[in-house]
Amino acid sequence: MLKEFIDDLRRHGIAVFDLIQAGAGNHIFFARRNGHTWGIRISRERAARCYTVHIFSEELNIRDTCSCPPGLLLTTIELRFNDLATP
Repeated sequence: MLKEFIDDLRRHGIAVFDLIQAGAGNHIFFARRNGHTWGIRISRERAARCYTVHIFSEELNIRDTCSCPPGLLLTTIELRFNDLATP
């Protein structure tokens, strides 16, 4: 699932690098889009059948957390990137 998800992010113009798998259901990586770099942590909440997405950026002083069902993970990250990159 992770490889397909990373490939989907890349197809949507989000560069992904420094991927760290932090354990079962937890993934940490850095992503870059439109000149901005974010750290992303995705945690799978098995009981709730959803993902918690933590997006953070030191350069923009942003920390954001959102939850979403598996089918909306890519869309949620893309929407948050668009929101966070807009001044």
